[in-house]
Amino acid sequence: MKTESGSECQASFVKKRVGSYVFFFDPRHPGAQQHAESFLHPENETSRAVERAVHIYQEQGVVLKYSKPTRWKVRLRNGLRLKGSGKHCLADEFHNLARLDRNSLSPQAYGYVRRWCFGFLYEELLVLEYIPKSRTVDDVVLSKEQGVESILSCVFAGFSEMLAEGFVHLDPHPGNILLTAQGDVRFVDFEGCCFDDIDEAFSLAFCMGRFYRFWFFKFMGEAVYDDMVASFVSNVRFSLTERQRFWPVYSAFKKEDTSRKQCRQYFTSRRAREKFIASSVLSYPNN
Repeated sequence: MKTESGSECQASFVKKRVGSYVFFFDPRHPGAQQHAESFLHPENETSRAVERAVHIYQEQGVVLKYSKPTRWKVRLRNGLRLKGSGKHCLADEFHNLARLDRNSLSPQAYGYVRRWCFGFLYEELLVLEYIPKSRTVDDVVLSKEQGVESILSCVFAGFSEMLAEGFVHLDPHPGNILLTAQGDVRFVDFEGCCFDDIDEAFSLAFCMGRFYRFWFFKFMGEAVYDDMVASFVSNVRFSLTERQRFWPVYSAFKKEDTSRKQCRQYFTSRRAREKFIASSVLSYPNN
């Protein structure tokens, strides 16, 4: 795992072996290792009976994400961190969050633990910062305590700020976006994330289109959503070429089903992205 050397991360994580587990912890947060060791203690084996789980400790300000693949193919894929499937593991999230260390839009990664042998990954544990006084966009919308237009404006601003920070969250749905009591946006679940070769117009079109296609259509009509997108984009400093490219791509992501595997390809392969853009322009020429 590249994180061991610290060459690609802003934070320096200390490596430590405890029995069959390998720990990587940020020395700035020594308590995180204690939480991990307690969770992985044999007495707490029942807590690790499920394949995936998230444990929130509000008073301690810590979140534990646990994964224990049961199929050998998944263990091998995660152990080798194969990317072609579009599926991810907690090692990916740890690497991404370590790279985003101290970023205002993401939780801090305090540490990561793995049990790995001969290329197979048997267990993973990720220790994260708990974000207090925050709720998912899903929860806020369903509570009807705030108008959907106001919520959507916050989400769009979060997308724009995310791109300004130099990354793209590849699964931007309401359950992965938090709103704080101050109205700020925070993203969670960083297993899928892109940092390199970011095309701002394409990325914003992806986030806005996919956000509506898979989730927000339940809460807002398409015409109203389009108007809010148009109003927001009119204030973004796109060139004429970028603006002309934005609308077909936005329409394609909004109207078509695209898998996580396809989305990953568009962000990791310039050739795949250009092919998708060309297809979008042909399919939605009047946008």
